[in-house]
Amino acid sequence: MKYAIAYLLPVLMLADYYLTLVGFVLYQRYYQRYVETEHYELNPTFQSDIKRKKYFSVRHFLGVVFMLVVAVAINRFFRERDLFIDGAIGALFAAMSIVIGGHLANILTFRKVGRCPEAISGQMRVSYPLSLRMSQYRLIVPAVLLAAMAVLSGSAVVIGGLVGAGFMALVHERWLEVYSRKVKSEAGAETRVLKRTVLSRLAEGTFILIEYAGALVTVVFTIAIASSREHFAAAAVAVPVGTFIAGTFYFRLGRGFAVLVAAFVVFLAVMFLTYQP
Repeated sequence: MKYAIAYLLPVLMLADYYLTLVGFVLYQRYYQRYVETEHYELNPTFQSDIKRKKYFSVRHFLGVVFMLVVAVAINRFFRERDLFIDGAIGALFAAMSIVIGGHLANILTFRKVGRCPEAISGQMRVSYPLSLRMSQYRLIVPAVLLAAMAVLSGSAVVIGGLVGAGFMALVHERWLEVYSRKVKSEAGAETRVLKRTVLSRLAEGTFILIEYAGALVTVVFTIAIASSREHFAAAAVAVPVGTFIAGTFYFRLGRGFAVLVAAFVVFLAVMFLTYQP
């Protein structure tokens, strides 16, 4: 297998979730009395699960299974090294490594405060938007490092890692946009809400472009594969599955993401059903 390392991605996803739980417990025990945050978990999707300290999250488990399927598909259909796959894996590993590194840093900080409470004093409260911005600014450090390594090495994996760091910055903007809309809907029109920035608009537009362009490219690949292998029945089996998943996610994750997920599921189904060793 040329991409056996891809099987580590679901493990990193599990580590991300459970390190978040560990960090949250230590935060409440040692750090919250000094620095109170509106939300410890920055990802809106998992905020309620982390706040309730759920040791099993169905949503996160589905994400892990999805990543496992992606790893299996990569190793099954790419027998030789591919620059695009190298870049994609670099992006995923960079994003997950940055997140896990942040968790480890938080855990060590909280434990240090627990052992040396005299080293910190006072109280402060950090809003969720500021927490997002602080996390986003910390991405500058690995981004600069990855940019230098990309220039020096020209490696597709490192370039992908740089793209992954940049994508995480856009994800933070997306979370800020979601929070802003939530505040606006809950507080009413008369309450001042977060202003939309140029960067937040760029993030929203980028996500829309990626979602629909990704769906279009995936559909084209699916049709090409089915045509070359003369197995159109595979698409007939896969389309209902993709449609069901799109309908499931439509009202929770947005139209563009639902279309992208549906297209990707159809693509995977066709690849498996028409596989020719």
